[in-house]
Amino acid sequence: LPDVDWVIQFDCPDDVATYIHRVGRTARYLSGGRSLMLLLPSEKPGMVRKLEEKKIPVKEIKINPRKHQDITQRMIGLLAKWPELKEFAQSGLTSYVKAVFLSPSKDVFDVEKMDLRELSHSFGLANPPKLRFLKKAGISVKKLLSGGAGRVEEEEQ
Repeated sequence: LPDVDWVIQFDCPDDVATYIHRVGRTARYLSGGRSLMLLLPSEKPGMVRKLEEKKIPVKEIKINPRKHQDITQRMIGLLAKWPELKEFAQSGLTSYVKAVFLSPSKDVFDVEKMDLRELSHSFGLANPPKLRFLKKAGISVKKLLSGGAGRVEEEEQ
């Protein structure tokens, strides 16, 4: 695509090479380009460190809290009316959490540092679907719902 000058990355790339490949779509021949990457709080420290190690400049953009509009309840209400759309959201959330769980880059993608409640809300879900693969791995979904971190061994059983 010759006229692409912005790349917006809604998910954290697997590694710096993937980031460079994606951003490279904006800078062709003599033209420059820009990139915006959205990161979960659990992804930010590891990914920013990796980019800085490769001398890739990173500038954090903060959201103006006065302009922020929370649409969570409207999204949850919309999905309650459209069961098929809710199923897509549940499937997407499950796939995303599974990808994070299986990622070898634990310094960036650590499922135990995720806030599952906030992530579910970002998918328009009041609550996450059952994530049996986490339970089988000994990871407490209950602790992930309260902000992340925790193995089942740490809980009273």
